[in-house]
Amino acid sequence: MKKVIAKLTAHLHAYQQKYPPLPAPEALQLDDLVIKTMSGHLLAPLFAEYEALLSSQKSEISSLRFELQKALDHHRHLQEENEQLLSELTNKNKEYLKFVNDHRDIPTGVSDEEAY
Repeated sequence: MKKVIAKLTAHLHAYQQKYPPLPAPEALQLDDLVIKTMSGHLLAPLFAEYEALLSSQKSEISSLRFELQKALDHHRHLQEENEQLLSELTNKNKEYLKFVNDHRDIPTGVSDEEAY
C-alpha cells in the first residue's frame, strides 16, 4: 500500500509540475462547465495512470490467487500422501509386533530351522 501511495504521489507531483494549479474559479470568471471540462482534460493523465495501476494490481491479484490455489492443491496432495504413509507404517508395525509376540515363546536352544 505504501508503494502504491508513493507511486501515485510521484505521478501527482510530476503532473502538478507539468500542469500548475489553476487560479481560483472566481479569478478565472469562467463558466463552471468550462472549468469542469478543463479539469477533466487536465486530470486525464492521472486517471489513465490510476487505471493502469489498478489493472496491473488486478492482474497480480489474479496471478497470486492462482499460485495460492496451486500451493493449496500441492499441500492437500502431500497431506494425503503423508496419511497413506502413516497408515502403511502403522500396519507394518502391527505386523512386526505380532510376529515378535508370536515367536517370543520359541526356546533359545532351538535353531531357527527347527523353530519354523
